[in-house]
Amino acid sequence: MDKKDKKERIIVPLICLFMSIGLWFYVSNVENTIRQYGLTKVPVEILNIETLKDSKLTLSPNQEFYIDLKLEGSNEIYKIKKEDFKITVDISEYALKKGGNKMAVNIIESPADLTIKNTNNLNIVVNLEEISEKTIEIKSEISVTPREGYSIAPIEIDNKDVKITGAASLVDKVEAVVIRGDVKDAVEDIIGSYDIIPIDSLGKKVEGVELKSKYADVVIKVSKVSKGRSIPIKINTVGKLPEDLKLKSIEGSRKTSEIVGAKALVDQVVELQTEKVDLSQVKDNGEVTVGIIVPEGATLLQGEEFITVKVNVVKLVSKDLEVKFSLKGVAEGLTVTPEKPTIIVKVKAFEDEIEAITADKIKAELNVEKFKEEGTFEGTPIIDLVGLNSTVSVTTTEKISFKVVKVAVPPVKVPPQA
Repeated sequence: MDKKDKKERIIVPLICLFMSIGLWFYVSNVENTIRQYGLTKVPVEILNIETLKDSKLTLSPNQEFYIDLKLEGSNEIYKIKKEDFKITVDISEYALKKGGNKMAVNIIESPADLTIKNTNNLNIVVNLEEISEKTIEIKSEISVTPREGYSIAPIEIDNKDVKITGAASLVDKVEAVVIRGDVKDAVEDIIGSYDIIPIDSLGKKVEGVELKSKYADVVIKVSKVSKGRSIPIKINTVGKLPEDLKLKSIEGSRKTSEIVGAKALVDQVVELQTEKVDLSQVKDNGEVTVGIIVPEGATLLQGEEFITVKVNVVKLVSKDLEVKFSLKGVAEGLTVTPEKPTIIVKVKAFEDEIEAITADKIKAELNVEKFKEEGTFEGTPIIDLVGLNSTVSVTTTEKISFKVVKVAVPPVKVPPQA
């Protein structure tokens, strides 16, 4: 009997529990059929983007447009998908500006058996930028490996540059435009079209910009290697020597270098040039090693890639000369007597000129016309260089002391009157 009572005491609560759960399901699904549901990140379509060009604006990159919906409806609400909605913004309906633009969305399509509760607060922010453009030279990054015994000429690209247009932030990222490819074992001319790729400073493709031309036509001529040809070398210089130096000679350790390459290319080369020798850095006679510039598609024989350039200079030096001078402007009734007939004149000239400068090529003249009274005075003769280069100059002229004395005038004899 006790076991039966105990069993009944367990069964009754269980029955009550099941009935409660059933009643809850009934109330939830029959008596209360309204459900609320939040649907997040529903995509928004931007319409009439092309009209932005009229304002010289465009969408800023890396934007995605979504809204969150608060929905109310029947039990079926939980089956609603983002694809059941069509939500748009017509960008042509707004007065637009650079930067953020707040725009209300339009709900074009939605399920009929639900209500969108937050329709009054459905906006997105569309960021706009000015349209920018620039023209950049197309560079080749096509790798061509010719078969042994063949060589390639410089790559020819039909269009040298291309115009890039897009959002300013993207156009500014473009550091170069390139064409890329890889050709191995080439034995004949290569003709083809290659994609033009805008890249950033790291060499990565910049997405989102427009290119006026998407492709570049390329010709790469391949020919058998010709025998080596000896070509004269021209030494290139830049800058000027310091003022106290003059170039005496500049010469290379050899006059020619031998190049090899396609016969058509090698036959066109009449001169090889060196990298520039900077004369402004020369302080004395010396040597500098520079590379030889070779036309694209040709090579130098091994060991001839560089040349030693010997620079010979002459320096400015000074020399003292003992020079006779003359007097000018001695007033009547006066005598002017210098303490000595010569002065020391210091001249400056380059080493290869200084020995040819002699005293007879220097004219010195002391002007004493302003001295009218007796006394001892000092003056500096005026120097004139006769028949010397403009690089010769006078640095110092010795002063000379002289005396001025009045000359005694003898009395005039008057003849006796008759």
